[in-house]
Amino acid sequence: MTGIGTRAWTSTDNARISDNLYAQVTAMIPGEESNYLTATGFGFGVPANASIYGISVFIERSSLSGAGIVDDHVQIVKGGVVQPQDKFASGIWGTTDAVISYGGASDLWGQVWTPADVNASNFGVALSARYANTAGNDWPRVDEIRIQVYYCP
Repeated sequence: MTGIGTRAWTSTDNARISDNLYAQVTAMIPGEESNYLTATGFGFGVPANASIYGISVFIERSSLSGAGIVDDHVQIVKGGVVQPQDKFASGIWGTTDAVISYGGASDLWGQVWTPADVNASNFGVALSARYANTAGNDWPRVDEIRIQVYYCP
């Protein structure tokens, strides 16, 4: 899913597990933003009678040089559609992998959720990165994207 930005992510399947193999965008220059890196197909099995009360997203990320990659957008994907509420975090991505959390145990990302919504193969998250520096270049890298759904039966 592109949906935004001008630069494509490569090796997107590398964001499925934490193994120091990365989904990345090569050599972003000042002002550039990436397309969405979309993670879906988590295979949740939330019981049909459950009530969902929160969703957390965990993204293990870094940049090659630490020169100026920032979150551009972090948005939930419901029914294959990127939803409007944006949870981007401020700050420049460091050169060492760090897990950043978005949402939380009581955060529904501005949506009403059913078990069918989160169990669907097209439920997930979309991330876009931006190079915020005024010179040089940098490479955003994502090692893993995880989602936790909080519910009660």
